[in-house]
Amino acid sequence: MKRTLFAVVFALAAILTSGPTWADAARISIGKQQGLSYLPLIIAQGERLIEKHAHDQGLEGVTVDWVYLASATALTDALLSGSVDYLAGASPVLNVLWDKTRKDVKGVVNLSNFDFTLNTINPNVRTVRDFTESDRIAVSAVKLSVHAIILQMAAAQAFGPDQWERLDHLTVSRSHSDGLTAMLSGRSEVTAHLTTPPFQNLELADPRVHRVLSTSEVLGGGGASVLVFTSTKVHDGNPKLTRALIDATADAIDLIRNDRHRAAEIYAATEKTSLSVGQIEAIIADPANEYSVVPRNAVKFAQFQHRIGTLRSRPDSWRDLFFPEAPEGDGRGS
Repeated sequence: MKRTLFAVVFALAAILTSGPTWADAARISIGKQQGLSYLPLIIAQGERLIEKHAHDQGLEGVTVDWVYLASATALTDALLSGSVDYLAGASPVLNVLWDKTRKDVKGVVNLSNFDFTLNTINPNVRTVRDFTESDRIAVSAVKLSVHAIILQMAAAQAFGPDQWERLDHLTVSRSHSDGLTAMLSGRSEVTAHLTTPPFQNLELADPRVHRVLSTSEVLGGGGASVLVFTSTKVHDGNPKLTRALIDATADAIDLIRNDRHRAAEIYAATEKTSLSVGQIEAIIADPANEYSVVPRNAVKFAQFQHRIGTLRSRPDSWRDLFFPEAPEGDGRGS
């Protein structure tokens, strides 16, 4: 698995650094997954905020294509194939690409810092120590996704630092919606799911389901960073569009903070969900879920990934992982 990942990333590095340079393309594509951690982009899509800020930058007729992808692996493949320009994903995925492409891939702007949870339908599982060979744990991408990394960190804490892979053989790759459906069906091999809002909230609403752990418990506080990243080639070739993306994200986060109800309405209108606007608004209001242009725990993830050998280099600061114009926000990034 590691050899395959490394080969893909090295091939990615070659593609990202070759070919023509654009001068602010008239059409860009942004790849992302499902979930409320991507709400700033969902609002930017619904309110056409990137197009608005592109106009303010003097760019007319800009088209933004939104590409929905099921996993961190699909995101990486999309960038490798050139089918997307910007990606939205969690910081552990960026960390790997940043390291293996010799810092060619970097963050553009942070979206959110969320407290993901590991839920189970198995009444005998109360901690990660209780999983057995009959259990299967759904994550969005085995070994690569933030959910898989969180589980490895939890295993290292529970079983010992050298036992971080202890639960990897129990993990299976599922999209967030497929993981939810599989676990709640009661007829699948999947008995647990490490996921994101609103999927974790839908699961916990089922009386058969209980929470095993949360990201903040594993990290010692704070959530996992979800952000937008791209290659140096795209960044340098599209300075005005990159600025428009950053400004659109900041506007979307302001809307979330100032009008949660409107933000919930936009999510409900854009995404397929069985949640009511009121339920979505309650999740947005949860203090465990932060919308911010500044990441949390990016370096903590990188330190763990470096220790287990996934990263050769380790960033000293979250700023090392981002392009220079990424917002400082309140300066409390980590």
